[in-house]
Amino acid sequence: MLRHLLLQRQRRDQAGQPSQFEKGDLAGLKALINRARYLAFRYEVVIVQSGIGHANLVPQFLDVLGATELRLLSGSRQSRLSA
Repeated sequence: MLRHLLLQRQRRDQAGQPSQFEKGDLAGLKALINRARYLAFRYEVVIVQSGIGHANLVPQFLDVLGATELRLLSGSRQSRLSA
């Protein structure tokens, strides 16, 4: 994702378009890309469906949530390519 942001920025520069950075600059992005190789990261995914509460969850919806969780936790390139 960081490399994509870098390429996007370079394309905008070549086209003479203004930067989309709200904070930071190109040097900071490059430094983050270099540091990212050695940094661990954590993330959390929260699925929100309005109108659904614990009291009215149906088994089919729980199956979908379980499959989604399994897909997210597997994270392997193989599983991403098979979809």
